[in-house]
Amino acid sequence: FNLCHRISSLLCAILQVTCPLCIGYSPALAAVLQGVRGFASGVVMTNSFEVTRKWSLGTEANFVISGVGSMLFLGAGVGPFVASAITETMGWRYPYYISGAVYGVLLFAMCVLMP
Repeated sequence: FNLCHRISSLLCAILQVTCPLCIGYSPALAAVLQGVRGFASGVVMTNSFEVTRKWSLGTEANFVISGVGSMLFLGAGVGPFVASAITETMGWRYPYYISGAVYGVLLFAMCVLMP
């Protein structure tokens, strides 16, 4: 379970950071790799909900699950605005680099904190 989560997170980080390079080389390849990243992100999100379900048993389950859902929908609502602001100020490649770095930091934290 944890190995699948770690591999999919690593795959997301690598594909996110290399996307601007792939676009310069072949836009079709970049589209395919982003599809693979989307699939890996789906694995990460599904595993996150499974971890949340297992760790939050009893009376705290509703609180933890609603917190995870709130973060998910907040990220989906705020993320495009932040990415567009970064694109307008810094350039179109930097949202990929920043989110790839975030994936890497989260992967490191997950490897250190999760058993």
